[in-house]
Amino acid sequence: MISIIIPTYNEERVIGQLLTSLISVPSLEIIVSDGGSQDSTQKICEGFADVKFISQSLGRGAQQNAGASVATGDILCFLHADSVLGTNVFCTMQRTVEQGRQWGCCTLSFDAYSLFFTYLAWISTMRAKVLSVCLGDQGIFCSADLFWSVGGFPLYPLMEDLDFSKRLRKISRAKVISGRIMTSARRFTQNGPWRTLLKMQFLQLLFHLGVSPNKLAVIYSRGFKYE
Repeated sequence: MISIIIPTYNEERVIGQLLTSLISVPSLEIIVSDGGSQDSTQKICEGFADVKFISQSLGRGAQQNAGASVATGDILCFLHADSVLGTNVFCTMQRTVEQGRQWGCCTLSFDAYSLFFTYLAWISTMRAKVLSVCLGDQGIFCSADLFWSVGGFPLYPLMEDLDFSKRLRKISRAKVISGRIMTSARRFTQNGPWRTLLKMQFLQLLFHLGVSPNKLAVIYSRGFKYE
């Protein structure tokens, strides 16, 4: 079984669509780990009888670890609430792990169509294939045993996916499966595509140079809206 873990915070506009698409897939355990939403996120999730809803302090790393701690699947898959997945993703994911590739991500695309987003999806996929760096919006999956062997996600306010990838690739290379995941372009369209991309790349550079993720979270929030 695959356990789907979705960290949420005020995701009432998108969470219902994702859950509706997931509940029709057999052999999935669906866990929403909420960071204290002030909107209708919890109410929407509780409307799905087969969805397990838990509350955790805000922070994607902590929320994903909390979801993993109650998961019963052999494979853990971490999804953002604004994700849309292709129909073959989970079969491919399961087959990949059964064949010995213990972690990886999906092939990324965006729900906005332009040369910029085509390029961004391509470069993200190539980074995962060449450098074994998988980001959260790419649908990271991992065997449960491997997840706990590396201690799960760090309790960072951001960059938890970079740190997680760094520890996993010391054990084995990531596998980018052919199954597609479509993610929302909202943070790029709200703040400007190139401005957002350059800021994110700058923050990643600072992270690799050893700047504290707490300081990076402050820099990220300055002049930057994300709804």
